[in-house]
Order: sequence, then structure tokens, then C-alpha cells
Amino acid sequence: KVQVDSGNITTTSNLTFAPEVSLQGSTLTKTGTAALILNGSATFSGASAVNVGSLVVNGTFTTTSISIGTSSSLSGTGAIVGNATITGSGVINFGIGGSVSGTLTATGGNWNGAGTVSGLVSVESGTFTLGSNAVLNVNGGLSVTGTGLLAAADASATIRLNSTALTYSTPATSTYIGS
Repeated sequence: KVQVDSGNITTTSNLTFAPEVSLQGSTLTKTGTAALILNGSATFSGASAVNVGSLVVNGTFTTTSISIGTSSSLSGTGAIVGNATITGSGVINFGIGGSVSGTLTATGGNWNGAGTVSGLVSVESGTFTLGSNAVLNVNGGLSVTGTGLLAAADASATIRLNSTALTYSTPATSTYIGS
């Protein structure tokens, strides 16, 4: 078991934690161009941010919230247990089985790959783009409001609303070409 107190984790080479890591404190910020890879169970008691580089979750990462910034990505086949925010040109690129158990708030960003969001997906501003062949399974509703836009890279992008509601009340006109 590895224990890391609050602060920054900077990766210039890939850093892998397995099978269990305990991260404690009020904030955890991932910087550095390389990947932080969580292959087991990771728990952090506060808010997390990926500002630069990538966070790869192949197990379970429990956190109050996680933000994916413009120069960063979240990927893997594991689960984020908590809420997520994506901004700017940040990327979520889950493999099959990847998920967010809370809400996903997008103010820009890209969803590539496959995955599920159990809570509400909310696009409040910026353009949230589903990449080619991307699949987004939504269990808690999809809401596009304010100045938010939802876009598809091409007709292969898919949003599956699993018995949930779609709210689209943005003043902008947009055309979604995916399925």
C-alpha cells in the first residue's frame, strides 16, 4: 500500500500504482507530461485535478471530484467514483468498462472511446465533442444549456440515453450528426 499526502504529483516518466494507493488531503493535482497509472484501488479524500498529461484508471479511483483540464486526458477501463468536469480541449478516452459514477460537467472537451456516465451529463458552455466511433452511455440524463453545444466528429459517434431525459435549451443552433 502506498500513501501520498495532498499536493502535486508531477510525472515526467510514466508512474504506475498497483494494487492499492491511499491519497490524503484536500487537493491532489497531477502535472507533468507523462501518465499517472492507477491499476488497482485508489482513494483520495478531496478534489483531484489533471492539469497536464494523463491519468489512466484501470481499477477504481474514488475522489470527491476530478477535473480534466485543457492539456490533459483521462483514460482506462476503470471507474471514477465521484463527479467529473472536463474543460477546454481536455479528453476523456475510456475503453470499454470505463465509467464516471457521478455527474459529468463539460465546458468544452472531447469524449473519445467508450464509457458510461451514471449521473447527469451537463454541457453548460463551450463545445463538447464526441469523437469518431465514440460511444457515450448516459444513465442520468443529458442537459445542454446556456452557451453549450454538443457536437459529433462524424456519423459514427453514438450517444445512448438509457431511459433518461434530454434537455436542450441552448440558444445556439446545432446539428448532431451521430446516432
